[in-house]
Amino acid sequence: MCLLYEFVQKLVTKFPSLSNDGRVAMKKLMILAYHYVDFIDEENFLNDILEERDYSGRDSLRLAVSLELLELI
Repeated sequence: MCLLYEFVQKLVTKFPSLSNDGRVAMKKLMILAYHYVDFIDEENFLNDILEERDYSGRDSLRLAVSLELLELI
């Protein structure tokens, strides 16, 4: 979800005409991510998800911090 959030954010900065739709999409992504994290009962599974890395070696926790997604953390 963090990667998708980051992608939408980059789209909004590159194409200002998508600003309103992008903000709506980012809010919906945050709600989805929050519900997903809230739904997880097992702490080890949540740790595994947050430590998954993308192709460039960034993990979800680091992305959430860099994107200032404090509600998700």
